[in-house]
Amino acid sequence: MLLVYGGKCKHKDNVTCLLSLIVNVKGESMVNLYWSANRDSVLCSLYLSVRVRLHHYTTYTTMSTWETLLLIGMFYLLFYTPVLQPHPHRTPVFEKLHEKIEKHRKEQEFSLALNYYEYSDVLDPCSLNPCRNHGKCVSTAPGYQCQCNEFFTGDHCEKPITTCTEDLCNHGICVLKKIPPKFQCRCDYPYHGPRCNTAADVCSPNPCKNGGICAVRDNNRFRCICPLHYKGTFCEVGPNDCYRNDGLQYRGHVSYTERGFSCLPWDSFLLAKENMNSFVSGIYMYGIGEHNYCRNPDGEVKPWCYFQDGSGKLSWGLCNVTVCTDNIIYSVPVVRSVNRTTDKPIIATDVKGNITKRNTTFPPQSNTTFSTCGLKDIPTSIRGRIFGGKRTQPGQHPWLASLQLKVSVPLHNAGHICGGTLIAPCWILTAAHCVKTLSEPQIWRVFLGKTDLIKNETYQQSFDVRRIIIHEFYREEPRSLHYDIALMELKKINKTCAKESKFVKKACIANREFAVGKACTIAGWGRMETGFPSQLLDATVQLISHSACSDPKRYGKLIDESMLCAGVPEGGVDACQGDSGGPLICERSAVSQVAGVVSWGELCGVKDKPGVYTHVFKFAQWIESKIKGN
Repeated sequence: MLLVYGGKCKHKDNVTCLLSLIVNVKGESMVNLYWSANRDSVLCSLYLSVRVRLHHYTTYTTMSTWETLLLIGMFYLLFYTPVLQPHPHRTPVFEKLHEKIEKHRKEQEFSLALNYYEYSDVLDPCSLNPCRNHGKCVSTAPGYQCQCNEFFTGDHCEKPITTCTEDLCNHGICVLKKIPPKFQCRCDYPYHGPRCNTAADVCSPNPCKNGGICAVRDNNRFRCICPLHYKGTFCEVGPNDCYRNDGLQYRGHVSYTERGFSCLPWDSFLLAKENMNSFVSGIYMYGIGEHNYCRNPDGEVKPWCYFQDGSGKLSWGLCNVTVCTDNIIYSVPVVRSVNRTTDKPIIATDVKGNITKRNTTFPPQSNTTFSTCGLKDIPTSIRGRIFGGKRTQPGQHPWLASLQLKVSVPLHNAGHICGGTLIAPCWILTAAHCVKTLSEPQIWRVFLGKTDLIKNETYQQSFDVRRIIIHEFYREEPRSLHYDIALMELKKINKTCAKESKFVKKACIANREFAVGKACTIAGWGRMETGFPSQLLDATVQLISHSACSDPKRYGKLIDESMLCAGVPEGGVDACQGDSGGPLICERSAVSQVAGVVSWGELCGVKDKPGVYTHVFKFAQWIESKIKGN
């Protein structure tokens, strides 16, 4: 039986329209054909896209008799007449038609992926934010709609409006403006004009500040000879240009990185797709505007900026700003931060990608008690993958632990083996399969507060292990793991274990079930497409119902009540090797709770094969009994 998608042509008698529909019949392959013929001296270009795929009949409408006969005739022409090449003067018509149909098909598939009903009955199409470039996703009756900002358009805000290019401003950089024509050339000294191609007299007047002397060089170049204790291109950086704490309130004039790269303006067109630029709502409160000075609105370790490296690649780096000699640890609010989408460590967003001021303050750096759980200074974002994922910053996942072997053992090299979660000052929650064959406490060392596995980070804490407790009913099956949960007790140092700081905090144990479709966070040092990264990664997944996960096309009877499933419908987001034992964190009333422990799954980031986690809520009493029974 021939079946066709429920979409309708505007004109039933339009043959071209009919043939451009996607036709589905039983089978497993796809055929695409361009066909043209000449009749009565009139060139008639027809596009036939035949998709051969088995679908449920209930999804489509049966074709009428004349439509079926017409398509049978087309099949006859396809297989029993020579294939004619498109007329050379008509090729653009074919390309245009093909592009439109392909665009429509991809949009349909993308929409179906976002509304994948089998994963969750309450899946919100906006929960994973399909809108790009700061676009706001609004749920509507048929699905969702993207509301774009001033600089982008398109169904998913994917098309830039500005005409800025690298070479538009000859001796300057193109910056964005909210009013037409949406851009402006900001010229380097001594150039001026609409395209920065006219040079003024160098050193007249003197551009150097703070008493600097301007020395003329060749080809409209100059150099400022600065007084003692002053530096910068224009001697703009003075002796008191320094930062306190992590530089959240820094308002100085340093504009170059520790590696010597010049900072890009925060309103540069190169930052239009970044989530940290001068057009983010409320960001002016943190010193970001129409300049290229270093700032720290997101809780990084010190002020930073974007720059272009020697190859022109957009990146970011910490700035060459000095710490104030009278540096005192002040209690200052932390900003909720947003993604840097370059492949350097990225920073966090809230669900909507907005920067908002936090009312909490930095905790003491050496507090030996944990007054709360699940609260942090730098909130988690909803963003990319672990598998193929994006990097995160210090303090983003302060309860995450790296479980490392001190020395190599058979089948395992020294170093990071699994993840874990700090749930009490002396206790780490992890997966039983991580420690089952490596159960000797003396071979382990636990690191807290780490972001980069390679670096020796100043804010990290490390401990030996006193003992390991594996769940009594843990068992390994050929394709699954059951009761996959374990505890590590840390050895005390000077009568204490973990000390609370901005980078080390404990997470709460889930006190009740989370709703199906809930967006949660996974984090770890797991596998990417290119191997194992040293930088901490995170991603967002959605909780999947027990019935959906135990569907035969997923895991079937392998799933039991001790397990919890989470993933995304289209695949690509998953926890992989290296993330085992790490937490699945879900928020309730802005408090982070451990809903799952990364356990097992088939392959990485594959559609219909979500990650399987130990269902922590089901083990809350077991965890409490082991810790209190100590």
